[in-house]
Amino acid sequence: MNNRYLALVIVVLLAIIVVLAFLVLKNSLPGTPFSTPYPLIDGSVSSLASEGMNVTQGSTLQVNVTLTSFADQKLTVPIENLTLAGFNNKAWDNSLSQNELFNYTFSNNELILQPYETNSVVLTLKVAEDAPLVQYLFYVELGNWEVTHFGGIGLTLRVTPKL
Repeated sequence: MNNRYLALVIVVLLAIIVVLAFLVLKNSLPGTPFSTPYPLIDGSVSSLASEGMNVTQGSTLQVNVTLTSFADQKLTVPIENLTLAGFNNKAWDNSLSQNELFNYTFSNNELILQPYETNSVVLTLKVAEDAPLVQYLFYVELGNWEVTHFGGIGLTLRVTPKL
């Protein structure tokens, strides 16, 4: 009976050790199926104009969209879209057409990032003559997010009156 009791205690202790080891590994090791993946890239935006992120009605603003790789592999990041997400600190009102207020182009539709490299694309944004004089929030949508774990970059700009 003593041997059976001892065997049962050993099995229970081993089970506890296995469960604890699983919980520790689940929460601490990057790259395991249980961990949250870290983004392989980061991004930023900066105006190429002296006015910063202010743009006058009817004018054009150029913005540098910069991505930096933290990966030890080459990454291809498609530049997919520019979406108007907010308007004067509120969600975008879909009754207004984004294309009636803004037109945009990117200088390239994808960025190739070598390991640990920084690269940029230029966003050219043309504002309508009658665009409301408010602050806008845009989202630069990036592709390949399943690999990079980074879906896009926010961009805030203010439309000022035409002089």
